[in-house]
Amino acid sequence: MDLFGGVKGVKVERKTKRRQPDFAQAIGNAIDLTDKSIELWKATQENKSLDFVVRVPLFKEMKDKSYTVNCKIGTRNIQSRKDVVKGDVEKALSGLHVFLTEINTSKPNLSDETIKDMYDSVKEQRRPKKRKGAESRLLPIEDGGESYWSDASHTWIKGRKNIKGEWLSPNQGL
Repeated sequence: MDLFGGVKGVKVERKTKRRQPDFAQAIGNAIDLTDKSIELWKATQENKSLDFVVRVPLFKEMKDKSYTVNCKIGTRNIQSRKDVVKGDVEKALSGLHVFLTEINTSKPNLSDETIKDMYDSVKEQRRPKKRKGAESRLLPIEDGGESYWSDASHTWIKGRKNIKGEWLSPNQGL
């Protein structure tokens, strides 16, 4: 049976909204912020305006007219380069972009000190916290809940409620 009554056209593949693991999502957000910071830098150098706002750009002009370029994962500053000359800011941001895109988020190289620092930062920032009205079972195991960090999928594994409102522990629900 044809859903569209025989009308011809191009079949559109259905996009699934699968949730990315915490580490992959954080690295993706950092890459997006780096891209936006590069565009902002280029726009400021050419006296052009952007059609979007970069709330926390990864570069900052200092009093001595040099720049500081940062690598941020979530809200944490992982590393900074100070005293970057104006001509090298775009190169530093591009280098950061290349570094972030080369990270294998499904099998991160945790022997690399910088990647390990990023990984630990994401693990701590995304850690389930006590919130008013939230299930206490969502807290990490060490805080009396049921959630735990998975080193295999690089994300917090949490329980959830099913459609009937019954609680599914992390081992049952995933």
